[in-house]
Amino acid sequence: MNIVIFGRGNYSLLNRRVDSLREKGHRVFFVSLQKHSKYHEDNHYFKPFMRGLAGYLLSMPSVYKLLKRLDFQALDFHGASSYALFGLLVRRNFMISVYGPDVYVEALRNIFTKLVVNYLLSRAHTLSSSTSTVHDYLATFKGIQNKRYAIVPYGIKPLGGNECYNKRRNKFREQYGIDSSATVFLHCRRFTRFWRVDIIAKAFSTLHLDNSVLLFVYPSPSTEEQALISQVRQELDEAGVLDRVIFIDGLEYDSYLSAQCGSDCFVCIGENDMLANSVLEGMLCRNVMILNDLNSYINVLLKDEIVWLDKKLVDVESLALLMQQAYELPASRKVEMTQRNSQYIEQMYLESNCTDLLIAEYEDL
Repeated sequence: MNIVIFGRGNYSLLNRRVDSLREKGHRVFFVSLQKHSKYHEDNHYFKPFMRGLAGYLLSMPSVYKLLKRLDFQALDFHGASSYALFGLLVRRNFMISVYGPDVYVEALRNIFTKLVVNYLLSRAHTLSSSTSTVHDYLATFKGIQNKRYAIVPYGIKPLGGNECYNKRRNKFREQYGIDSSATVFLHCRRFTRFWRVDIIAKAFSTLHLDNSVLLFVYPSPSTEEQALISQVRQELDEAGVLDRVIFIDGLEYDSYLSAQCGSDCFVCIGENDMLANSVLEGMLCRNVMILNDLNSYINVLLKDEIVWLDKKLVDVESLALLMQQAYELPASRKVEMTQRNSQYIEQMYLESNCTDLLIAEYEDL
């Protein structure tokens, strides 16, 4: 099958999805306004003339010519508030792959954006996301309640057993000077207030846990995110714990996975979320998981093996209490929780199986 995918060329998860499709023998034309992470003859990059919505609109003539030239059977736009705009150019069935923030943050910035996104969602044949709770996020949009929904997580690759895990863990800790016996709390999403990184930092500051480290891993930050990083660093410095906090940005996937293996407790308390791959990878890499009790997590994860934070009580004191509890868990209970979670993720969310689900959806377009 020939497939056209529009999305961020520098997004590691999407690159892995494209690679997985190609490995299964499908030809994928990967079109982006961001430079691709690696070269492939079927990757097409259009340098935008402007940032934001205008950049997509001004790229439409070039994209239209490309679509007229390509021979394909399936069309998939990633991002309801971004690449789905190119759906205006076609009169055929297409899929919109919803990330989450594209519909519960970006699309709600102003009434015009919401109207455009609403129209594009109504035009799509299939709406795809990583979790069934996409219905909740799309509830404010009109005319799409009867759409076809495809639940297709990106999936994970097997970790490779104890030897691979220990090798990654030891290498990462040696690289960043982290004591082998230290307890590492990890947050690996964008560095924004939406993900409540300031609350995580303050909660860590209030704890006086022996031999503990807070690790922030995030994509290359925007100007706004850089300002927040500076503010959080200053607050941590004033609290006297900055020397126990590590900030890392722009890791390649392999190094990112090593950071997951090098940690002990994964903390994710965003205002909202789909079933993010970073959460699956945190479980795969044997972290104790602290998550807020969003439906997108509770509905699919092992409830008894997660440390849950009430989404209505997301504050410094409540989070600090859970971090303290995770820190003090008996070693036997930590092993039990993390092994069960890791095994569950490998059984349920293998990348190859998720790609097969996606192919079946493409065949129905």
